[in-house]
Amino acid sequence: MPGKLPEGTTAKIRDVVQGKVQTAERYVWSKATCEECHYVERGAEAKVKSIVPTNVPDVWFKSAIFDHSAHRAVDCKACHERAYLDSKDEQGIPNASATNTDVLLPGVSTCLKCHAPRSGSGNTAKGGARSDCTECHRYHNGGEPFAGIGAKNRAPAHLGSIEDFLSETLHGGNSP
Repeated sequence: MPGKLPEGTTAKIRDVVQGKVQTAERYVWSKATCEECHYVERGAEAKVKSIVPTNVPDVWFKSAIFDHSAHRAVDCKACHERAYLDSKDEQGIPNASATNTDVLLPGVSTCLKCHAPRSGSGNTAKGGARSDCTECHRYHNGGEPFAGIGAKNRAPAHLGSIEDFLSETLHGGNSP
């Protein structure tokens, strides 16, 4: 009859579908996908119990300034080499990150390859990108990196002249 399956077929189909679901789950919860960044807690029979959030902050260094878009001409490997499977240390020993708990931020020595006074030429050239203190470090409102100098919530109730500010009339202080 149309629409009816032979007896016992439903169980076979269920087993086939369940097998495909298990194969898909093994792939989804593997180092190739979610576990590349997340730690996955497993229970009985290696079933996924929970996925621990990555807790990746929007800003890593609260009092620093960094913008990936300004560095788009540089290969990601130049700063995050351990994020790649073919990464090797100075002795040629593989050192690619193998765990999702590694924080693969470059050290300041990597930054200083470009952000230093220019020296050398041709293939030996180094530095040349801005390297003054404020290129990397912010002083005012460092704890609130997304509420910079022009942010509304930082504006004083009354704006005045430089002379007013220096005489402390804007912020209620007493002039010496």
